[in-house]
Amino acid sequence: MPTNEDLKIIFGPIPQATLFDTGVAAGSTDILAPDITLPNDGVIRVTVSENTGVVFGIGVTRAGVQVVMWYNAAVALTADALYMFDIGLRAGDIVNFQTSAATTLNLLNVDLVSAVGV
Repeated sequence: MPTNEDLKIIFGPIPQATLFDTGVAAGSTDILAPDITLPNDGVIRVTVSENTGVVFGIGVTRAGVQVVMWYNAAVALTADALYMFDIGLRAGDIVNFQTSAATTLNLLNVDLVSAVGV
């Protein structure tokens, strides 16, 4: 029978990236350096708040091709509100984030919340 510590390791969350009160550029500029590369199939949870009301998106690179997908139905987030998004990804996916305009990220936390083989 797994212990509580075993379950914590298996079910996370496992921090992947965090930014706090950080200015970011607009457009097709990736926010994180370096990118996040997923070690296993799993779900990442993105917690984000920004201060100007921009569209926020995730860029996923698979087999060398990056596709940017906009959260919140490609509608600008409400300034200073907090949002949480989950997305299932595959081992080897490379992840980064973009905004539609320059803004300050109040908070960006990216956590691996479940994974196969952790």
